[in-house]
Order: sequence, then C-alpha cells, then structure tokens
Amino acid sequence: MKNKAGRLDSRTPEKKPTSVAPPGVTFKPPLKPRRGLFYALLGLLGVWVGVLLSLYFLTVYPNRHQHVEPSNAVQTPPSP
Repeated sequence: MKNKAGRLDSRTPEKKPTSVAPPGVTFKPPLKPRRGLFYALLGLLGVWVGVLLSLYFLTVYPNRHQHVEPSNAVQTPPSP
C-alpha cells in the first residue's frame, strides 16, 4: 500500500485475533523418561560400534601399508 507521500507502507496489515483454537488440535501429556530403555539402547549402540570397529581392524587395518612391487612385465629397453 502507498501512503499519501507515494512511499510504500512497510507495516503489515492488521489481522483479527482468533481466540478459538481449531477443534482438531489436542495436546497429550509428555512422555515419561524410561531409564531402562535408554540404557538398553545405549548398550546396543555400544555393541554396534564395537562390531564396526572390530570389522575395521580385522579387514582394513592390516592391509593399509602393503608394498606393491613394480611388475617386471613392462620394461623399457636400455638406452644405447
């Protein structure tokens, strides 16, 4: 909207306040903390990380510095 001086009005139009919430929104009570479930899942996560680390150290870690010998099949002829 433009005001009397021809400049744009930066205010947003006023909205009518709605005091009634939509009927479909209902809030339930918050979940209770379950200590046993937390520690069970934490232990399961620890086991999973342990399995992944053991797979890494048994397969990838021993082969990280293998020395590859150059193949003798491709040789350049000696220079005269």
